[in-house]
Amino acid sequence: MEKGPLIDSFCVPVRKNSHPLSAPEISELLPQIPDWTIDEQAGISRLKRVFKHKNFEEALTFTNQIGAIAEEETTVVVLPVELLDSWMSNYQTWKEFVMSSMRKRFDELLNTLDSIAFLKMDERLERFFLDRYRTSGEKIFVGSHQDIALSLNTSREVISRLLKQMEKKGMITLSRNRVDFSNLL
Repeated sequence: MEKGPLIDSFCVPVRKNSHPLSAPEISELLPQIPDWTIDEQAGISRLKRVFKHKNFEEALTFTNQIGAIAEEETTVVVLPVELLDSWMSNYQTWKEFVMSSMRKRFDELLNTLDSIAFLKMDERLERFFLDRYRTSGEKIFVGSHQDIALSLNTSREVISRLLKQMEKKGMITLSRNRVDFSNLL
């Protein structure tokens, strides 16, 4: 196997033509990430790492740092905290950007709370696809039913049943690790 060190690699979404690593490939690569283990869930092997923290505050800070999930190639810019205060005072456009970003995130939080409190799961699932289209322009979700369930804080079984119902109604088209929801638009 001619692969470089994992540190030089990047994650990509699992695609229809992706193949799982063989046991020899796993044996070769796993030592490069010593804090990680292979965990099998519902017949699917996944990488797993446990992070332990002294208290809730430390755990929450850590969670917030890794909370974003990138589904496509992304550039992240990290700024020193010391610059943020001075930039807020000295650059109006920066301040507007930060305030706009905070407002968008707060709106997302309110929409999530509203969805959980007042929408049935089928309505939340439909909103999930519409929101994805609104933010990414994509009409096809590539991922598993479990990925959707995790995003909506429910079980895979509920999502699979609802997706099947939506497919019978002609709202979506299902295939392995792929949901075409263009009929919803």
